[in-house]
This record gives sequence, structure tokens and C-alpha cells, in this order.
Amino acid sequence: MQQLVNLCVTPEPGHLFGNWQEAHRFLSQLQLDGFEIGPFGSVSPEPLVSHLSGRGRGLHLSFFPEFYQLWPSARQYHTAGGVERMRRLYQLDTQELLVERYRSQFNLAAEIGADYVVFHPVLCHREGVYRQHFPWRWQDSLRLCAELLNAALENSLFRGHLLFENLWWQESFRLAERQEYDQLRHWVNYDRCGICFDTGHFMAGQADLTDHATGIARAVAHIHQLDLVPEIRVLHLNASLGGALALPNPNRDVPVGEFWWELEQDLNHISQIDAHQPLCCSADALLETLAPDYVVHELRQSSLSQWRRDILTQQQSLAPLRMAATG
Repeated sequence: MQQLVNLCVTPEPGHLFGNWQEAHRFLSQLQLDGFEIGPFGSVSPEPLVSHLSGRGRGLHLSFFPEFYQLWPSARQYHTAGGVERMRRLYQLDTQELLVERYRSQFNLAAEIGADYVVFHPVLCHREGVYRQHFPWRWQDSLRLCAELLNAALENSLFRGHLLFENLWWQESFRLAERQEYDQLRHWVNYDRCGICFDTGHFMAGQADLTDHATGIARAVAHIHQLDLVPEIRVLHLNASLGGALALPNPNRDVPVGEFWWELEQDLNHISQIDAHQPLCCSADALLETLAPDYVVHELRQSSLSQWRRDILTQQQSLAPLRMAATG
């Protein structure tokens, strides 16, 4: 089991490091094995391969939950202004640009030697962020995500594992039932598929949850119930206790204002649900159940000192297994 941290690359290393030397020093100080990178925009592989020095273990594909606005077979879900919204948020306004963005990220994963990529099979619109009511079923959203992945994987260089990550959004990939994963695997034309299980996202789907230990116990029981152990290769480790805000509520207010002000409100609301706090209880039962290849400390990154402190806190949840691995 290797321990990683997630890092946005432009190809410069995130917003907290001045250069790649600082990023690698951070890994060494915390006895971490590498990065799960998240490319921001179009990132060329040439400088990144050198900067990562073989420590880019995974790549998180960009998250475009409104991509259906550009997808022809999702025409029934298109809304006025949807294409312009995609252009302003992601600099994407055609299906071809969308597919090429993802294909370039698959190719980037191949170029840096990443073992896996992670994808969120999710559709969401702005009102749904607050109300969790959508015009589609989970089968519809996963079918569209599979179409996107199939188009992006065609003629790509990537040969590693494609992992689907659970989220809390209604009518998307929540792993509420085994059929979600089986159906997605059936639709995606790629053999090396699996799951990236996110503990915080699972907790965010538990509206009555009040402590981390109960969340981990429920996760273990749920994974066994759905017989998912052989499918989970990567664990995103963090904690969230904001699930009450993720309950469907057709009457919840949706803030209205200037475009970028609205986006700030949306992100603040999401961060209340999915806080990316450090896990403050033992993760032994979960890790012994899964034996994942990688554990990613996917935590908030407000400052370098806070990030380091939260990783150290969370590493205590792994302490017995870390000692066994090094002893």
C-alpha cells in the first residue's frame, strides 16, 4: 500500500508550492510515495514527466458535471445558456473539444506512467447542487458518462486502470447499489476498470452521521454487502459529516446573482457537504478489508501548514498498518 496526496498541476505544482523541489520535499517530510495529479486545463507532458520524477502514480480526470450540455444524445436535458456556461467555466463549447480534453488527459496519464486514472460518473446542474432533484435517472447519467469515456478512450495511449469514484449526487454514481457499477462496466468499452472508493463522499450520503468511526464501520459493511472488495484499487481517505445538506429538498433556496458570485456560493455549499476533513479514527478495519494499492490523502488545502497538519492527523488512523508494513 502506497500513500499519495492529490495535487493540481498546470504543470506547476498546485497553489501552495513555489516549485517542484518544494513539492518533492513535502512528500519526503511526510513519508509519502507520490502524487495523484489533477491537470488544470491543457497540460503538456513534456515538462511534467521530468518534474514528477516517476512519482505521478495516478491522475484524476477533470470534473465537468454539466458536460451533457455539449452531448448530442443528452439533448432533452439541454438548457438555455448551457453551452455558454460550459465555455465560461471550463473553456469548452463543443463535443469535440470536450472529448479531446479527456483524451489528452488519458494520454498524459500514459506519458507520466500513471498506474490509474479516476473519473466521476456524475451529471449535475446548478439547481441540483442545492436541491438534489434531477430530470434523469442514474441509468441515464451513467450511460452518458460511458459514451463520453468511450469516445475519449478511442485511440488514446492509456493502458492502466480506469477507476470510477463514488459521489453523493442523486441519480449518479453513488454506489448505493451494485447494479450501478455493473451497468457502467458493461457500457464502458475498456477492460481494466475498477473503483476508487472515497470515504468522505460515502459519509456525505449518510445524512444522520455524527462521527467518523460510525462512518468507517458503515463503509466496511456496505462494501461487503455489495461485494465490492475485489473491485476497489484506490482509496480516497477523508471525512465529511455534512450529509444532511445533501438530502433531496425541492424547496431549498438556490442563490441568484452575478455569475461568479453564484459559483462562489455553489462551492461554499458543496464544501459544507464534502469538507475533506482528516479522518480522526482508526481506519484499520477498512484498510484490512480492502488492502488497496494506493491510499490518497485527499484533504482540503487552505494553507501548507494546515495541509501538513491534517495529513499527519490522518496518518495516525493508519499507524498500526504503517508500523506493520515497515516493521
